[in-house]
Amino acid sequence: MTSSWIDQMMGRVAYYFAVQSGRRLNLEWKVFDWVELNITDATWEGYGGDAGSSILPEVTKKIGDDLGIYDHVLLVIDKADSFSARRSGRYTHFGAQSLTPAIVAHELGHFYGSGHANLESATGPVEYGDAFCVMGAEGGKYSFDDTDLQGVGAPTPPISHGPGMVAPNLEACTWIDLHDPQVSNDLSKTLLDHGEAIADLYPLRGSPPVDWQGPSVVATMDLPTKGQRIVIEYRIHEDWDRALPAVPSGGRGWVVIHLATGIGRGTTSLSLAAIPATLGSTVYIPRARFRITVATLDPEKEQLTLRVDRDRLFVFWKGAGEDQRLFFNSTADGGNFTEQRVVRGAGGTSEGPAAAALHGRLYTIWKGSTTDPRLFYSISADGLDYLDQMLLPGAGGTSHSPAAAASSNRLYVAWKGAGEDSRLFFNSSPDGTTFDEQKTIPGTGGTSHGPALATSTSRLYVAWKGASTDERLFYCSTGDGVTFSDQKVIPGTGGSSHAPAMAVLRDRLYVAWKGAGSDNRLFYNSSADGLTFTDQKVIPGTGGTDDSPSLASFNNRLFVAWKGANGDQRLFANSSADGTNFSEQQIIPGTGGSNHRPTIAMLPDP
Repeated sequence: MTSSWIDQMMGRVAYYFAVQSGRRLNLEWKVFDWVELNITDATWEGYGGDAGSSILPEVTKKIGDDLGIYDHVLLVIDKADSFSARRSGRYTHFGAQSLTPAIVAHELGHFYGSGHANLESATGPVEYGDAFCVMGAEGGKYSFDDTDLQGVGAPTPPISHGPGMVAPNLEACTWIDLHDPQVSNDLSKTLLDHGEAIADLYPLRGSPPVDWQGPSVVATMDLPTKGQRIVIEYRIHEDWDRALPAVPSGGRGWVVIHLATGIGRGTTSLSLAAIPATLGSTVYIPRARFRITVATLDPEKEQLTLRVDRDRLFVFWKGAGEDQRLFFNSTADGGNFTEQRVVRGAGGTSEGPAAAALHGRLYTIWKGSTTDPRLFYSISADGLDYLDQMLLPGAGGTSHSPAAAASSNRLYVAWKGAGEDSRLFFNSSPDGTTFDEQKTIPGTGGTSHGPALATSTSRLYVAWKGASTDERLFYCSTGDGVTFSDQKVIPGTGGSSHAPAMAVLRDRLYVAWKGAGSDNRLFYNSSADGLTFTDQKVIPGTGGTDDSPSLASFNNRLFVAWKGANGDQRLFANSSADGTNFSEQQIIPGTGGSNHRPTIAMLPDP
């Protein structure tokens, strides 16, 4: 490796930073030839990361120049066991055999204000784990072999360079302002007001120049935690990002989502997700509780449009009277609902449906129309468009409403047997497509109505009313979907003529039900451990029902939905933030009524 090659490499690094900074940075440098230090290996090792200041006098004397005039000094060490790089103050030490433009850009990125590019994982942040940024790990980030630097005096290829810097780290270097409306499309207010937002994005190629007048290269959304924002950028296969992974279906790049914490210098970056920039590609961001979907894509104009949807509470129901169509509507705030729509591709039902979410997809399950006991289901990625109905594999049929819930990354469906068969059955799927064969739920004594399902602290709970005229409410649970606890009467419950409902709010299991016999009041109780339950109470603010209620957790509130009593087919709802104080009932806006209970579910499942 020659000093002339290092000088050539620094020219490439300077150009890289000119692009990444939007021409705000003009990097000047000078390369000195190799000098031999009059020290032993042991002395060198003893310096640790502070060799710069220790060797400065000898180096200065041998090169005949004052290194004190430079803002930053890069020391390249030609030593067999010296690898990678380490920064200490104004000095950065590089092992010669690790010297590439990528690692130099990384270390200088620190000097200009950037931290590491980290990645969110199930076990916590992974330092250096973001492969879309030069501030990620050497050998792990999407660097390319810079063939322009091959030649006399060059190290053995590959000579890694790139990728570009992610937007939060550009802000940490003060080269981009993520609050600048010419650069960033802030979706915060639109999402808050409407529950959904649209953003047009053009590729991020480093920071736009100072006089940039749009279009937007990032979309941002403020989070409740002060100083935290979601930052979305579009990166394409070109120039510094030419080594990004290939994208199927003709896409040119990736939509990359980060959590940025802080403002300006000191901003930190945590990669949350990356999806191919292809039409319909979608991802849910649990930390922000919204879904991002590629809505349109124009490769020629290098533009894509994203749709961002907050969590939504969905209501599904059978039509009123003889109308066996399946309807739905939804809300982003629990108060303002969309107008009802028919679930397209559904053949109808004579009972209330079930709904649950798994891996960001919404599943609706229902019994067939009139006397058809078969179980059908449909899938939606956005809660708006549904696949044509499919038979639920492995299911033998039912005469009442099924139940559904996600637990341990599986979709579970449970139902009463068809006709006079009072046994309780279930099956499950890891992907919402491949289902195992139905099994009876062990240890259960049967029911005359459909069951209820809910997941709390990694256990799947099943609840049901007794068989025939037995109005007691029972429950059992499983931690693995195979071995179930023996059934028990739910403590503190007075019985019901219909199926109960269950949901979990802040790790507390809630059960709700219609009263026994002709008692149309709505009752509930709850448990923190699935063993000890509170005594039943009437749900405040409710006018009664002659069918089962439905429960769901949404926006940190417990929602209850039900049809009216004594033939009243209107659909009502109320909610509680603490499981004690409930709002007054309201008619669910935009609903046409039903003669069976509705079901409510959140996309995605909490």
